[in-house]
Amino acid sequence: MSAGVYKHPIIIQRLKKPTSEDRDTFGGAPKKWLTYAKVLADMRPDYSREYWSASQINSETTGEIRIPYIPGITPDMRVVYGTRIYDIVGAPSPGEKRKTLVLHVKEAVG
Repeated sequence: MSAGVYKHPIIIQRLKKPTSEDRDTFGGAPKKWLTYAKVLADMRPDYSREYWSASQINSETTGEIRIPYIPGITPDMRVVYGTRIYDIVGAPSPGEKRKTLVLHVKEAVG
């Protein structure tokens, strides 16, 4: 894949582990996301579907984001692209060649 395909700037974030200073009086801690990497990506078309669950109609948007290989990307991270946020569902490296990562993503709700 040529470098020209990677033209969409994205930010890959990881969740910060809360420290004792982050906790409130009830022991809870707000989620804080830290930048893991900034990279140019190839955004593949989103696939949307609606489904019926718990007596209501829900929608889900999924897709693929291809990036140059970056070690350490895991499904507990997320991708920020402009105003959209995607949860990473999986991050395989095709053929385990460590040249490209294909991030399978689902658009975050809320």
